[in-house]
Amino acid sequence: GQTTELQLFFLSGSSAFFKPTLTVNYTTPFNLCGNNILEASEQCDDGNIVGGDGCSGTCQVDLHFKVFVTKQTFNGNLGGINNADLNCSVAAKNAGLSGNWKAWLSDTNKSASQRLLHSKVPYLGLNGKVVAFNWADLTDGNLSNPINVTEDRNALSEGELAWTGTATNGNTALGQTCYDWKLKYGSIRGYSGDVYKTDASWTAWVASTCNTKAHLYCIEQGAVCGNGVREGVEQCDDGNLNNFDGCSAACTTETNGGTCTKPQGCERVIGPPRPPPEPV
Repeated sequence: GQTTELQLFFLSGSSAFFKPTLTVNYTTPFNLCGNNILEASEQCDDGNIVGGDGCSGTCQVDLHFKVFVTKQTFNGNLGGINNADLNCSVAAKNAGLSGNWKAWLSDTNKSASQRLLHSKVPYLGLNGKVVAFNWADLTDGNLSNPINVTEDRNALSEGELAWTGTATNGNTALGQTCYDWKLKYGSIRGYSGDVYKTDASWTAWVASTCNTKAHLYCIEQGAVCGNGVREGVEQCDDGNLNNFDGCSAACTTETNGGTCTKPQGCERVIGPPRPPPEPV
């Protein structure tokens, strides 16, 4: 609660006089989930109290994938598409974000649609707002909210661009990819998007000269089972895809009567012996 002081003023006939100060205690209003304002105890607030859209009816985060735009800018020589993915991963790691990350980026050999996970759950910006409800929504030409918040949760200025080389449906945009993101000369071009747009322009706004400085859109991907890093919905990850060693080939815990003690994965646990191989 909070305290304030009020001084009372009274009129009596033609006279006016003050009474002693009155102290009033009151409680600050509670957070209002669904008002599109991120408040103290809320993890997210997307302007509604509907669950299943990445932000629950109590303003706690549902299962979702995160998206951000890098605070760093790059010219069109990104070192190729794989190096662009690495830039996203480094930006995420430096900001304390876990998970696997790829850039929303296409080249003439492979499109974003071919490279990225087609999620069935929502994509959320780091401001807690829904960008799209699933892959189909992400690629229908209209976003629910722009991708203008960086890995450190600050909004970019209006008019900033992000390299994409990608059309709204996730395919390569007219082959304009700065020679597969390996050249930065002003005589060639690559498609970029406006980070404040929510229509098709978010990804295919203008073919910018490749010496332009632009950001990258980064999209969290599904967990990679077997890489030795516990991610997303994995219960464990022991660096392999073997069953009966405490952590299954689907990265779920196999207790077998024993205990998994390593936070990043499971050693083999004490329990029933491994079943014999099937006869051939």
